[in-house]
Amino acid sequence: MAHHDTDLAIIGAGPAGLFAAYYAGFRGLRVAVVDSLPELGGQVTAMYPEKLIFDVAGFPQIKGRDLVANLVAQAAPSAPVTSKTETKPEAKPVDLSKADEKLSSLLGGKK
Repeated sequence: MAHHDTDLAIIGAGPAGLFAAYYAGFRGLRVAVVDSLPELGGQVTAMYPEKLIFDVAGFPQIKGRDLVANLVAQAAPSAPVTSKTETKPEAKPVDLSKADEKLSSLLGGKK
């Protein structure tokens, strides 16, 4: 496994992750983008690349594949390192029985 010096690891190479890579690079950070899917674009690429998307600022409508292509091009000058995860993380149960008590103590006794 290669070693990369980065300032920020972004988990997920979907539209939000790709924009985060662009913005962090724009601000001078070295970025690594990690995803479990083989291609950039997340679910947009995997499930509906030909579907028109109507809720992206600046585009009355845009196909999923075109949105991803634009985001990849936008992030490219920042030279983010991309990587596919080799293993899936193991889900572990979380005990939330004391969450309200902990939150209350963090808020100084206020709920």
